[in-house]
Amino acid sequence: MPDTTIIIPQRGHADLTRDCLTSLREQDRAAWPVIVVDDGSPQTAAGLTVEDVSPGQLILQPHRGVSAAWNRGAAAARTQFLVFLNNDTISTGPWVDEMVRPLRQRECALTGVAMRAERALPESLLDQLAMRTFLAGWCFAISASVFRELGGFDESLRVYWSDTDLQLRAASTVGDSQRVLRDVAGLPLVHLGHRTAHDGRCLPRQREQWCTDRQGFIAKWQQRLAGGLSGP
Repeated sequence: MPDTTIIIPQRGHADLTRDCLTSLREQDRAAWPVIVVDDGSPQTAAGLTVEDVSPGQLILQPHRGVSAAWNRGAAAARTQFLVFLNNDTISTGPWVDEMVRPLRQRECALTGVAMRAERALPESLLDQLAMRTFLAGWCFAISASVFRELGGFDESLRVYWSDTDLQLRAASTVGDSQRVLRDVAGLPLVHLGHRTAHDGRCLPRQREQWCTDRQGFIAKWQQRLAGGLSGP
C-alpha cells in the first residue's frame, strides 16, 4: 500500500488542478492517494468534480485560506507521510517516492524540491531565527506524526508564511538545524509560478493578504523568541 498522501489545495483554476492530476497519474504509476481541498472557490467547486479527482478525494470548505485547506487535507489523510503540492505544478516523471525517501530513513524532518533564501523579513529577526533558507512552499513533504506533533499549520497565517512558520517550529523540535530540511534536487516537477495565488479573481487583495500574514508572522516569532509564546 502507498505510504504517502498528496494534498492539493485549490481556489479556482480547476483547469490547473486537472492538469496537475493528469500529469501526476501519467508519469507515476504508484497510485498515491490524493486529496484535493477546494478552499471556497468563487464558483461551485470551481468546475472540479468528484470524477476529476477519482480515485482520490475531493473536500469542499468555505474560504478560509490555504493553511486551513492544508490542515483539512492532512486530517483526512491515513498514510504515514504527507506531500503538500500546489495545483499549478506539472509532473514530467515520477518524483514522490524519491522525495519521501529521506523521511522514511529518518534523515530529516521535511523534504522539498527546492530551497529559497528568506529576504522579506527584518534582519533583526532573521539574525535570531534558526535558519535563513527554507524549503519552497509549492511542494514539500513531512511525516504525518511530526505534522501532528507540531500542531499543523497556523491558520492565522491564512495564505502566506505558514510553511515558513512550520519549518521553524520543526527546527525548534528537532534541535539540530542540519537535520530539519532536505532539498531533494532535480526532481521531475515543474512549477508554473503561483498562477492561483497571483490571480485577483481567486485571491482578491493578494498583496494586502501577504502583508497581513507577514506582520502576523513577525509578531508571532518576536514573541516566541522572547519566550512569551509556546505551542503552534
